[in-house]
Amino acid sequence: MLMQPKPLRAGDHFTLTLSFSRSGDITTRVDVVTPDELVDRTEGAA
Repeated sequence: MLMQPKPLRAGDHFTLTLSFSRSGDITTRVDVVTPDELVDRTEGAA
């Protein structure tokens, strides 16, 4: 769940920290894309 998210637009990015009981925290960068960009990124992925 995103707590108090700011408005997001394609091209934006933010850091997301996921907290797990066994493996602890994992921080990753999230890129905001349009649905069309998402399809382009996943085409050909197997």
